[in-house]
Amino acid sequence: MLIVRELLLGPRRFSQLRTALPKISARVLTERLEGLERHGVIERQEVTEPVPARFYALTEWGMAAEPAILALCRWGLSARAHDPGIGVSPVAAVLSLKANYKGADGGDPITVGLEIGDARFVARLGETMEVERGDPAEAQIVLSADRPMPILAAFYRQTGLSNLAGSLSARGDIAAAQAAIARFAFPDRLTP
Repeated sequence: MLIVRELLLGPRRFSQLRTALPKISARVLTERLEGLERHGVIERQEVTEPVPARFYALTEWGMAAEPAILALCRWGLSARAHDPGIGVSPVAAVLSLKANYKGADGGDPITVGLEIGDARFVARLGETMEVERGDPAEAQIVLSADRPMPILAAFYRQTGLSNLAGSLSARGDIAAAQAAIARFAFPDRLTP
């Protein structure tokens, strides 16, 4: 499931998957990729430009796992012992946000750029949250942090961007950022 999660936002190289999943050895990752390919969940893609490279991508059937993964994100957040700082990759953070997006309530769509370390995403917040890898330069607001936690904290806590100064930077329309943050609802902690 972790490999599928990492591929939900687009194809990745083996080395990118290794970076995102540091607790999985290269041997185990290779075995899992081979198994997922054998079962039709992923496929290899070869590109020659600008340099030859092999990517792994989800098949249509693999992409069909997204609702289940988003449901697991919501379920995990409802645990009292949930620690979002443990093993959170940039993709896991973005999917956690997508899983807890409640919608625009008739408001205008907002485009949010997320820069987490070297990862770049563009999220379009309208009736649904659509997100893809890409350059956030044209987004109304861009939130940047070296790691996922400061960005997640801005959304989870909904306390405002000024309370996160130092660990998070924001550029663009701050009012749009506050409006975007208000479009998320996180589950109550359900476990004892």
